[in-house]
This record gives sequence, C-alpha cells and structure tokens, in this order.
Amino acid sequence: MSLKKIYNLFEKTIKLFLILILHISCAPIYIPNDVNAPLLSKEGEATLSLNYGTNGFNSQCAYAISDNIAFQLNMQNLAQDIQGENKQSFNTKDPEQNVDYYEAAVGFLKPLNETTIMEIYAGGGFGNASAMDKYNLLTSDKIYAEGEYYKYFLQADFGIKKEFLEGGLAIRLAEIHFTDLRFENYVFNGKPSSVFLESAIFLRLGGPNFKIKSQIGIASKLSKEKFVMYESMEISFGFIIRISSIL
Repeated sequence: MSLKKIYNLFEKTIKLFLILILHISCAPIYIPNDVNAPLLSKEGEATLSLNYGTNGFNSQCAYAISDNIAFQLNMQNLAQDIQGENKQSFNTKDPEQNVDYYEAAVGFLKPLNETTIMEIYAGGGFGNASAMDKYNLLTSDKIYAEGEYYKYFLQADFGIKKEFLEGGLAIRLAEIHFTDLRFENYVFNGKPSSVFLESAIFLRLGGPNFKIKSQIGIASKLSKEKFVMYESMEISFGFIIRISSIL
C-alpha cells in the first residue's frame, strides 16, 4: 500500500471518528432565540421587550404600520462561562457558550375577535456562535465548536390579549445555514444546513402597558444533518412594554 493510500485512509478514519464524537457531544452550536409574538391589533401599536433565560438576553421590538401589516426587529446575545474553573480549550478566551444573533421580520396580523389575535411573520437573520462542553467517549476532555450562520423562518402566533393577561402559542419553522463551521482545529469544508420546528408557549401578567412575561420554547430538528448540534429547550423571563399608538 502506497503512502498516499495510507494517508487517505488515515484521513477518512479521523473524519469518521470526529463525526462520531461530534454526534455524541453536548456542545450546542445553535441555540434558538426567543420567539417574538407581539400580538399587535391595530395601526401604530408597538411593543418593546427584554428577556433573559437559558438562551441569553433577547431584546425584541415590533410595530404595526397598518391594521394588518407589522414588522419586528430582534437581537440575541449569550456569553456564558459555565465551568470557567475547569475550562480546557485551545482558545480559552472564548466563553463556553457564545451567541450573537440579529433578525428582522415582516408579517400579517388579524384580530379574530375582541381578545384573540392571529399573526404570521416571515423573516431572517444572521449570527455567530461558539460552544464548548464535555463528551464522554474514552476521555473527559472538552470539544470546542464555532461558526457563522444565517436563518430563514416562517412563524405563526395565536394568542389571547386582555388588559391584565396575555398568553398563547407561537410556532416557527426555521432553516439554518452555516457559512463557516469549525471544531477544535478541524475546519468543516461543507456548509451544513438544518430545518427546525420551534414552538413556544408564552404568558404575560401585569397592567395594560407593562407586563412581566415568561416563555418556554421547544426545538426539534426535522432534518438528518449531524453537524448542527442544538439546544432543544429554552426558558426565559422578562417584561414587555406595550404602546397603544406612537403616532
């Protein structure tokens, strides 16, 4: 067997081993942001919210430019050092989970009655993420992953909106495309993409203009792509400010 064939066999073996490790790993490179379900019902109405949870800080705003058309802008930031004392990585300056993500969407809103609202949004965003965690295969060392990605999504919201209470369900179908993906010193040459079904239940309590909010989100990967590790459940708390009209 020639040296070239030996090298190619060795390279394929390493790649297969890497795929196995990554599949077992617990380092989520994709952490879904909070779903923004503003429940707007008329022209000029706006919302501003700030949430914090397992997926970091989420700032969200939305505005109805007419009785049926609205847009929203959202941002996610996570910089969390889970086990800083025991961190072992070739890049120790990075936190163990890091996400910077920005998105925008435009949508259709329709009050079904005095208290029930339906919204449909289509949008997209871009961001970068890194993650480091342990894997349990022969060793307790950690694995580090980082990459840049963009996302397209279609979202539907159904909610009840009252003076002191708001709540409902949001469902989002999202497609994630990585333009750059790296694992430790290995650069993945492909551009992996995955399709996710992300649903969230939200509850808001308070006054007509200011409410405390909570959200629980569940993400499920619909595609078979193995390189995109993700967080399957998110919980966040925060507040929302509602302005009946800014015109």
